[in-house]
Amino acid sequence: MDLEGRDRWVEYSKAKDEMFFYTDIEEARWYTVEADDKRRARLNCIAHILGTIPYDDVTPEPIKLKKRKEYEPYKRPPNISPSRRNSERGVTPPHLRLLVGVTHQTR
Repeated sequence: MDLEGRDRWVEYSKAKDEMFFYTDIEEARWYTVEADDKRRARLNCIAHILGTIPYDDVTPEPIKLKKRKEYEPYKRPPNISPSRRNSERGVTPPHLRLLVGVTHQTR
């Protein structure tokens, strides 16, 4: 706020209150937000806006699944990345084969 605006604070406040009086109608309400704490002010605005929206429950009905096929017992391998798995086997992944012997130049 500039110094001139600070000197006219009361005039601005009166004009704002008069504007609210004449323009606050049922179809278009005014809401003021105390914003000394910006984070709380934003959260309060979001909560207010979400509170004005009529929500319907749109949870779908549960899906009935058929029973799974029976399989022999299965033990999953350890969860390691494909590149690590290949390097342990001595295999160079295709995307790295192109880089072998290539030097990277800097600009």
